[in-house]
Amino acid sequence: MTRVYEYGGAAFALGTDKMIIFSDGNTMGVFTLGVDSGEVNTVINANPLLRYADFTVHPLHPRWAVAVKEDHISSTVENSLVVIDKMSCTSVTVAHGADFYSYPRFNTEGTKICWIQWNHPEMPWTSTALYVADWEGGKVGTARAVAGISTRESILQPSWGPDGTLFFTSDRTGFWQIYQMRKDAQEHRIIKMPGLEGFDFSMPPWMLGT
Repeated sequence: MTRVYEYGGAAFALGTDKMIIFSDGNTMGVFTLGVDSGEVNTVINANPLLRYADFTVHPLHPRWAVAVKEDHISSTVENSLVVIDKMSCTSVTVAHGADFYSYPRFNTEGTKICWIQWNHPEMPWTSTALYVADWEGGKVGTARAVAGISTRESILQPSWGPDGTLFFTSDRTGFWQIYQMRKDAQEHRIIKMPGLEGFDFSMPPWMLGT
């Protein structure tokens, strides 16, 4: 379990190396669990003032994982996205400045990563932005907003297709409909589903990972 954003959620992720990376809700440390061996190893030493959640593991190089980090060390809570190196047991901040982050997701080729971010007093079901950045060797390139930055809308559930298409939901029509952005495209478009225009394909994400 986690306590990131207090509601928690998304406490673990499975890599192609059959290793589960997870956050321990009692200590707030980050660990790996071997699916076959059952062996548990420490990745990030426990610190009750540091919380991690919403892990995603690189599809080709599972030594790398990205997670949301919530830092309570100072009087002002700071949230960010961090890259965790499971081999060296270190973490590096790759996105900061926004008040909240969620849904970090690699594409299937492991060359790009996307995420959602938003700022107080907005909630993720009122106004968010979707960002995409290149990924290479454990480093995240310059991020660019691809949806939600110029209009007040809720962007949720980004997910990459096997051909590099980026899918997400947006409530710009008044309902959370599904949109797609083709590989290397600069614009996105709605996936029209006649008869379902008045239906939601998302829900308010009280917890991470929903």
